[in-house]
Amino acid sequence: MRRPLASLLLLVGVLLSTQVNAQEFPSKPVHLMVGAAPGGLIDLFARTYGTKLQERSGQPVLVENNSVATGTIGAGLVAKSAPDGYMLIMGHPANMTIWPIINPNLSYDTRKDFAPIALVGQAANLLLVPKDSPIHSVKDLITAAKANLRFARSG
Repeated sequence: MRRPLASLLLLVGVLLSTQVNAQEFPSKPVHLMVGAAPGGLIDLFARTYGTKLQERSGQPVLVENNSVATGTIGAGLVAKSAPDGYMLIMGHPANMTIWPIINPNLSYDTRKDFAPIALVGQAANLLLVPKDSPIHSVKDLITAAKANLRFARSG
């Protein structure tokens, strides 16, 4: 008598577990933070990715540009958001690598607060000078910068 009862309870448990439906993701709009100004390359990548994500998921993807402090304010907002996948960030070198090295007092820690989920794009960076410039190497550029540069900023 014990064996049939145990088998019946196991069968009921299996049947009940199949009735539990996992919630589809996403089931509400997704926010995609862009730590760059609208119209630039990072924004273009974010909007293209957001459009594809929206097509595949059937949920709106809201792209929000927050380029204040080279995107570190937006990155801080995402870092402090609920870790539920509904707030994403289009990370880029300035807000994920450069500023965390320059300013260790940011409101986020890239290594602890973020997890990469996709490589969206890559862009080559070139260092160019006018053809008739006296600068012919990076060493020449550094020498000229040390002699003449008084202030620099990104953007």
